[in-house]
Amino acid sequence: MAKLKNVKLVLQEPRKSGHLNKREFSEGIDFGDDLARCVICIGIPLYNIGDHQVIEKRQFNDKLHAKKNLLPDDEWYKIEGYRALNQALGRCLRHRNDWGVVIIVDKRLYETIKDNSHDKGKIFKWVIDNIKLYGYYETFRKQMKTFVNERNIISSN
Repeated sequence: MAKLKNVKLVLQEPRKSGHLNKREFSEGIDFGDDLARCVICIGIPLYNIGDHQVIEKRQFNDKLHAKKNLLPDDEWYKIEGYRALNQALGRCLRHRNDWGVVIIVDKRLYETIKDNSHDKGKIFKWVIDNIKLYGYYETFRKQMKTFVNERNIISSN
């Protein structure tokens, strides 16, 4: 971690804060190839539904979606969440030969993909093609360790 801090300060949470602004962290950060080999996303990063701007945008879309070809309010809200998710996931895979681990802690997302839900099309195809569900942490940890070790060996050659 000290080595990472010497290269680039990515995030420093205030001591009094109990949370990270989940929607803004993925925006505007340019990681090099050896940084951000893992992205963890807990849930779909939706806007705060009680935020005044979100309420107004949803009302605007709901009123005018038919006239102005806008998305209905619920659809716009979900798409914005999936857009933020896709952007965050793309932070650890920057080019064709890059690699990383993407951890999505949300069983609902897995069910959306496997049940062929309408929302499935909102997620990158490479995520859909490679998603795995782990019921136990130890199984996940072993497979992730093997995956990372294999890529580190390939990278060092």
